[in-house]
Amino acid sequence: MKHNANTLSHAVKKLHSLAVMGSITAGLIHDLSNLATILEMSVGNFKDDPTTTRSIKRLSSLIKATKDQLAHQDTKTSFSPVAQIESSLSFLEAEIRAHHIKVETDYRVRSRLEGHPASFFRIVTNLLINAIEAKAQHIEIELSQRDGRLILEINDDGAGVAPPTQEKIFEPLFTTKPEGTGLGLAITKELVDEFGGQISVRSKQGHGTSFEVVLPTNN
Repeated sequence: MKHNANTLSHAVKKLHSLAVMGSITAGLIHDLSNLATILEMSVGNFKDDPTTTRSIKRLSSLIKATKDQLAHQDTKTSFSPVAQIESSLSFLEAEIRAHHIKVETDYRVRSRLEGHPASFFRIVTNLLINAIEAKAQHIEIELSQRDGRLILEINDDGAGVAPPTQEKIFEPLFTTKPEGTGLGLAITKELVDEFGGQISVRSKQGHGTSFEVVLPTNN
């Protein structure tokens, strides 16, 4: 049973990586939805493995979000970035609590964005997961405006990255994690590009990381 649990846990992590990056085609969604249903029915078998339980539930939510985005991929709308940030925090609440992370938010503006709400949700979620995986104990999320553009900053006190790594951090397939795919931040940059924005990183090894996302507003 322990071997099966470890195998399932590894599979869930891999599927979760695909889902959170949005690297799921419409053809795969149906099979993944069926798999998620089976996994959810098996949650009771992993009462002593809270990490796998959380991963299963998070995977199911991500698959649903990806299905919704695929169904409306050609439809852009005006949306509140604050609402999407709050949705992302709610989505990751169990993970944040499990790692005893303090999260602070500072919403200085209430500007709206034009685009896919799910894409912005994934940008925020990917960056928060990056902070969680960096062993952060404190995360700050700031939303402000500068020169008519929306500024999203996510700062953490995690492990940080060395200068040579910062230069490659958005490159596809580049990773410093043993089980990493090297696609998470690359896909995040693609999503930011779709909004006509920019993303940058500042970090110091052992002293945390700060991501800044600059996006055009529609007001």
